[in-house]
Amino acid sequence: MTIIIAGELVSTAFESVSWIDNPREVPKATDGRARAKDAAKAIVLHTVHGKRGALKTGGKPSKRAESYARYQAATARDVSWHFTIDTDGTVVQSADPALWLCWHAGAVNGWTIGIELVQDADGTLYDATLASVVALCELLCASLAIPRRLPVDASGKSAQGVIAALTGARGPWGGVFGHRNQTHNRGPGDPGDQPFEALLRAGFEGARLDAAPPALPVTSSSKSHPAWLDSRAEVDASEPKPVDQRAFVGRHLAALRAVGLDDVRATEVVAHLAIESGWGEQEHACNAGGVKATEGDAQAYERTFGGPMPWYRRGGHTASGDAPEVYYRGWPDAQAFAAGWLKRFVPREGGERYKRTGELFWSDGPRVAWFVELIRAGYRGVVREAEIKAILATGGDGSAHPSVQTYLRALATVRGLA
Repeated sequence: MTIIIAGELVSTAFESVSWIDNPREVPKATDGRARAKDAAKAIVLHTVHGKRGALKTGGKPSKRAESYARYQAATARDVSWHFTIDTDGTVVQSADPALWLCWHAGAVNGWTIGIELVQDADGTLYDATLASVVALCELLCASLAIPRRLPVDASGKSAQGVIAALTGARGPWGGVFGHRNQTHNRGPGDPGDQPFEALLRAGFEGARLDAAPPALPVTSSSKSHPAWLDSRAEVDASEPKPVDQRAFVGRHLAALRAVGLDDVRATEVVAHLAIESGWGEQEHACNAGGVKATEGDAQAYERTFGGPMPWYRRGGHTASGDAPEVYYRGWPDAQAFAAGWLKRFVPREGGERYKRTGELFWSDGPRVAWFVELIRAGYRGVVREAEIKAILATGGDGSAHPSVQTYLRALATVRGLA
């Protein structure tokens, strides 16, 4: 039992069939076009009838998913989607979600994966379908670094109406949402509440997108700050947080795993974060990495999350080359931080300043090398950068530098707690 992601066969815990298994019964989707491997940021759920109906226990034998796969490959309509889940829980795959853009949700097609859920004519769904929805979403999130979250309303229930941040006008948002959240052309039954209730029970986080996130303590400080930082979103970072090493490790390992990182690399990142935040003592606004704010960050946050970027100020590490006061950015949750940190500091492709850091992080070479390169690229400030460069210039590997030794001790502790 496998599905295809980025051209590779990935094992599944559910029954599945694709064009590789049976090209006559399940032909590849024909509408759409190729896209880059890192373009898929979210999952859009649909139901074939767009109706709200009952939920029945168990499953119902069916071959309708294969019929829908053949339909989308043969119809003259410009329509396609990646997966169809039948009433017996079988997942039928029509396109590679990482490499093929399907036409299923208008303006958000470029960065979304489409999943259709088979219903009875009256809108009835089945437990078997929902179980496969959860399993497939879990697998896609882990494989493609999609955050495990979905939009909710003020009561914590799945959001039913159209949400501005999901219409495509503000760029990609990472998570799982419904076709009903993206366009006024679809009603509340596309796909209804039941799939999202199943995802919430499985541990997916709820995200408020209909109001400025997140609800964080702010300070009314009258001190000056850059004009591009919203004073209403300043987080009070004056008090240290209690240290719980085991909870810190568990929280960040879970977030990194949720965005697709393997355990070896996730443990290494957590060790670095532990040093940067004092094992959580100085972790504010979900920023465990001491990531400084930029005007571009503030603009991107507004586009993605629909509200001002949380931020905080602290005294800078002047011994490392910081200014006396430094401004740090925030994220809405630990998973969003994990995805953002990986993309910026250990990129798989590109990355300018941290390009080499990413190459070493994702390579099979000496594991400490990426951390040495992180410092050489300037993560710990210009002073530490110059020190590492001097060591490397004399033929050393940088492992004897005090910052690297501190990291290795933290890594041993994280491994023990993990």
